[in-house]
Amino acid sequence: MRLDVLVTDQDIALARLYCRFIKERSFSAKAASNGLSCLDLVCRHNPQLLILDRELPRRDGDGVLACLRADGKSMPVILTTWNTPPNCLESPVVACLRKFFPLQDLLEAVELALNTRVRVLPTSFVTPRPD
Repeated sequence: MRLDVLVTDQDIALARLYCRFIKERSFSAKAASNGLSCLDLVCRHNPQLLILDRELPRRDGDGVLACLRADGKSMPVILTTWNTPPNCLESPVVACLRKFFPLQDLLEAVELALNTRVRVLPTSFVTPRPD
């Protein structure tokens, strides 16, 4: 069974690039370009992982996270952002990547979040949330 990843970025071309990269590594991936579309896809497809841009139209990343928490959704989230907020690693966020990051760092974060491989975090990560 392939693991589902939902990628949400305000730049749909960038979201699709991330999806293509993730699909090449045997994951299933879908793209969304705003917060409301993201929440709709989460409800309809129940992905195992969400890659979430913090700066989104039609409900920003913080608003999406608040909705996920309120709905009891527990999939891990990788937050992507230009500016790292002080609370970026609160549950369900497991990693925060500063844009623009190498695609290999994205893959490392995906594998770590889905427990498909154990590796040392790359340098573009913000300090991971302790377990």
